Amino acid sequence: MKNKSIPPFPVPDIFYRGMAESLALVPENANAALLIRHSVRYPIPPGDHGTHVPLTPEGILLAEEWAGQLNRHIGRIYSSPVGRCVETGRAVLNGIGQNKRTVHTDPALSDSFVHDVDAAWPVFMEHSPIWVMNRLLQNIPVPGMVPVEQGVNRIMTFMFSNLSDTRPCLNLYITHDTLLSPVVCYLLGRDAVDEEDWPRMLEGAFFWYEGAELFLAWRGTKWNISRECKLDGICT
Repeated sequence: MKNKSIPPFPVPDIFYRGMAESLALVPENANAALLIRHSVRYPIPPGDHGTHVPLTPEGILLAEEWAGQLNRHIGRIYSSPVGRCVETGRAVLNGIGQNKRTVHTDPALSDSFVHDVDAAWPVFMEHSPIWVMNRLLQNIPVPGMVPVEQGVNRIMTFMFSNLSDTRPCLNLYITHDTLLSPVVCYLLGRDAVDEEDWPRMLEGAFFWYEGAELFLAWRGTKWNISRECKLDGICT
């Protein structure tokens, strides 16, 4: 963000502090990845899967203005196929004045932790997303879902296999809270998440290499995760 300042939007300051401080930790010569939750959406009706719930007008404006204040070149933009994630990507492109570019979609950003949606769906209807994610993080089997390490491996492999050839830049991977949360928690060695730790809309985690070491920035703190994770071809 320009001058690493906090942009003046009517949302909690912690969002901007965390994102601005995290971005400031990413070396300017890095070919970095940002795994980010979509922008502000309308409420999901009770009992609805929420797939068709779009961004609010404020959510579109927020993504545009946030992107317009980035001081990094935006590389590739990949998105979950869900509409609000694609909308977020298009708003980012509008914000940087490149609305003719393509937002690529891939199911890795929507279902990396699900192998049987028909079995997983009733679990999400009966329990909160936080409850489901904590079961995964504690290696307790959840119907229709893969082990947390497998899901994290899929997302990380996808991101680092689809970095832009243009360097340095910031590549965006727009996803959902139920994918971002287990990725961050697993890589930080956490076995539980609560409401305070839950990803806010348009909040994300930055990933980049410094030599052979892989780093993660989340809410203004930098971690060397090369020594913590054991993902084939990603952490070395």
